This record gives sequence, C-alpha cells and structure tokens, in this order.
Amino acid sequence: FITPRIIFRWKGSVVPSILIQILLAIGLPFFAWKLDDLKITNPFDGGEGIERAFGTLGVLLSFLLVFKTQTAYQQFWQATNHVDGLLQISRSLAMLCVSVFKKQVLLIDTDQEARRIVRLLSLHYFVAIEHFQRTGSNQTRWTTQKDRLRDDVRNLAGDKEFQAIYPGEPTDTIGSESKHPSANPTLVLLWINLCIGRVYKAGGIDAPLVSSCQGLLNSLMGHFWSMNKIDKTQFPLPYAQLVKILIFIFVYTLPFRIVQDSGLGGTIFMTMLAAVGFYGLDEVAEVLESPFGNDPNDINLRRYGRRLLIDLGLIYQYRDMELDVVFSSEDKFNLEAILEDYARTATASVSRSSLTSKNKQSAGGEGLRMTQKG
Repeated sequence: FITPRIIFRWKGSVVPSILIQILLAIGLPFFAWKLDDLKITNPFDGGEGIERAFGTLGVLLSFLLVFKTQTAYQQFWQATNHVDGLLQISRSLAMLCVSVFKKQVLLIDTDQEARRIVRLLSLHYFVAIEHFQRTGSNQTRWTTQKDRLRDDVRNLAGDKEFQAIYPGEPTDTIGSESKHPSANPTLVLLWINLCIGRVYKAGGIDAPLVSSCQGLLNSLMGHFWSMNKIDKTQFPLPYAQLVKILIFIFVYTLPFRIVQDSGLGGTIFMTMLAAVGFYGLDEVAEVLESPFGNDPNDINLRRYGRRLLIDLGLIYQYRDMELDVVFSSEDKFNLEAILEDYARTATASVSRSSLTSKNKQSAGGEGLRMTQKG
C-alpha cells in the first residue's frame, strides 16, 4: 500500500501549488480543439520545422529543470547536514562542560556555570530557529507561529538576556507585535564563551580543554552561518525567470501542436501530463532551496529542538552519576563473550523451534492415520 499512499497523499504534495496551471492545461485543449473544428488557421501547425523547433525547446527545458532541481536537492541535504552538526556539537559541548569542570573551586560555582552553559546552548538553538523562520523568502506569516517562536526563546532566557537580544522591548512582548523579527545567535555564543572564560580564570578547567570548547563554539557559529547562507541564497532571478517563461510557452502551445493527431481526449491527457511534469519539477526545486520554513516538506527544526532539550537535560542530570562495576578485573574483561552468549542463545532458540515444529508435524501425522483407520 506504499505506492497508493504516496500517490494520493495531499499534504506535502506539489499538486496544490500548481493546481491553477493544471486546470489551465485541462481547459486549453478545448479551445485548441474548437479552433481545429472551425478550420481556423493554427499557427503552430507548421509541419516538420515546427516540430523540430519545439523538440529542441523541450530538450533545452529539460536540461534547465534537471539542473535547477539537482542544485536545490543538494542544497537541501547540505542544510540537513548543518542542522545535524548544530545539534551534535551542542550535545558535545554540553557533555564536555558538565564532565570536565572541576568541582572544588573557591572563586566560582562550576555547577552553576555548567548549568548556565547547558541552558544557553538550548537558547542558542531556539534563537536560531526564530531567525530562520522569521527572515528570508520562506518566513512565516502566521501570528500564532510568531508568538510561539518568541515564547520558546522567552522560556529559556533571563530578563537581562532577553533585553539584550531584543533591545528596547519589555520581556512580555509577544512575537507578532515585536519590532525585532529575530535575534542574533552570535550574542548567545558570546555568553557561553564568557562562562567558559570565568571558569578558566578561576582554575576550574585546564587550558587544553578551553581550546576544545573554543573549537566547538566556532563550529556552532560556522554551522549557523552556513544554514543562513542556504536560507537566504535563492536561484538568480534571470535563471528562474527564463525557466518559467519556457515552461509556459512549451506547455500551453502543446495542445495546438497535437490536437489534430491526438484528438480532444489525448490532447487533454498529454497537456495535463506535461504541466504536472514541468511545473511540478520547478515547484519541487522552489521547495527544496528554502528548507527552514513551516511547509510540510521543510526540515522540522522545532521537533529536533524538543529532542535536544531532552538530551541536554539528561546530560546535566546524570553528570555526577556513579557508574556500576561490571568487570571487576582485567582477566574477566572479555566483550566478545557477550556475542558468544548471544550466538549460543540464538542457536538454542532455533533448535527448540525446529523440535517443536517436528513434534507438531508428527502429532498431525498420527492423527491423520487414526482418522483413516477409523
């Protein structure tokens, strides 16, 4: 049932976006058929020369569309890789800070600083989400969505921090009424860097580990700005405009070229197919090139954010956990034994299943013979 479910799925389909083009492609063949029925001169019925010209146009248009779609597809997967990098580095930096900060430091509470860093990493991610979904060509227009994005940031930021990233506004200002569509995540990374610097100055972390933290912060910044470049970089207008003009010419002159040979039904079917194919591929490229919005095919950044919050909470919660001793000495340290035990267990299970199956077959045969004797 996978194929029917994909074919008839409406949410996330490109069909609603090109529905007007499809309806026009269905209606235009009636006009072409009526002109042919009235014996009115058809300017596109020029014989072999016209067909060769439109064949060349079709090949050119196919190459242009394939290049545009492949470029957008690559851009989409680059975006997913940067999102994965942003999430993974946030988790790595949180684990590093909660595990290497020294506990007994006189001048500073390292637990408090670690807790603050974990919170600021969460704040950085949700500030980045608001930036992508409130700026660019794919920004949200929904008031509820704007308010929810700002609430996510407000729940993770203190009053001073909120005033710093949204200057000149009260902390209870909702997102749809704010004069600041989004904040700059770089400022949050600066605060994380200041926390690490305070711990280092107080002797709570060694210099090599500070360098590791700095490298992770730089990677976070790099992933964000790479995502921002993908979000704000659209296809050049001349290229996109040329593709759309050529699609319009090719699709909507098609019924006039084939109506005499294909009839009304065949002309409707072929024109609709051409509209779905060419306009559909063009719409797919438009969707993939801006993947940080709220469309069904966009990357669900908020869902990844919920998972990040869960993981960061676990990282801080189990920072002081005392682990079990499973192997008390090196003589007993044999990880391969786990696989050997699993293999023996699996073999025994298969043997028991085979024996049970044979017993059932034997019992069935006895019952059949007793029935025949009776």
